[in-house]
Amino acid sequence: MEACIFSTAYKVIVCSLLGVTAVLSPLLNAFVCLTIFKQRKFRTTGNILICNLALSDGLIGLTLAPLEVVYVSHFPRWQLERSGTDILNSIWLFSLVSPFVIVSAITIERYRTIKTFTLATREQISTKKLLIVITILWLYSVVAVAFMAGNFTDAQRHVYNWNVNPSFYYPFLALHIVIPLSIVVTAYYKIFRLTKRMRVDELEQSAATKIQSREVRLAKTLAIVIGLLFLVWLPVLVIECFYATESTSCITEAAGPVSVWLTVFSGVMNPIVYFYRNPSLRTAFQQVVSFHKKRVPSQMTTRLIPTSDEHSN
Repeated sequence: MEACIFSTAYKVIVCSLLGVTAVLSPLLNAFVCLTIFKQRKFRTTGNILICNLALSDGLIGLTLAPLEVVYVSHFPRWQLERSGTDILNSIWLFSLVSPFVIVSAITIERYRTIKTFTLATREQISTKKLLIVITILWLYSVVAVAFMAGNFTDAQRHVYNWNVNPSFYYPFLALHIVIPLSIVVTAYYKIFRLTKRMRVDELEQSAATKIQSREVRLAKTLAIVIGLLFLVWLPVLVIECFYATESTSCITEAAGPVSVWLTVFSGVMNPIVYFYRNPSLRTAFQQVVSFHKKRVPSQMTTRLIPTSDEHSN
């Protein structure tokens, strides 16, 4: 491949985008987590899983974006040497594993919840089982990344290189995108079929309508979040195809940091979707960013799962 040089304008634009995202992603996702745990009524199974996705997004934004700034600003020289290469590649692998396995768990939980309502039940997963599920999700993400890191090839000292073993990486990539995508598509197809024939015979009609509207609305909100996640990964997959066929060029090299920014920026888009879809959450956020010392009224801080009144909005 020909020697590539990033222009000053390119470095300024991309580093600025990455820098802003490195600040916004942890802050916005921390706000989502604090909102969920602030009051007991927020702590539903779905919301706690959302909090884990927010935690994953925040960690990725806090670590991956700054390292990518170092890569772009000093390109083609790499300042962090071999250990920096291993750390950057490990975080990138984590950004591939963690959000997708958590999204799969969220999708399964949404399908399970809506299906129980069709059976006129309101079964909630126990706290112990939920903690076990969350532990498995994070443990799997860490172990999967550790396995891949254990098979890294030797990194160069002053030039960043993708030292992930290709024999493991491409099956790893396919496993953590294709399988979650299949789960999401299948589950949401079933969810929206169930909502068309949802009946809760043992409840009063008004209560059934309220429950149905808020559960379906949360499912739609999560569908947007999941759709955005897969959308921002499309450029990554296209670039990976070029790398896999060794058809790289300076254009591909320049597109790489942009695709990284897109994946990190999904951690900013997710809280924005939550705010947009939930007026009460948005109002609470406005109170925080405007530094109001007055406590937010209890009626303004409702669940992430909207009420029927919010649904009408």
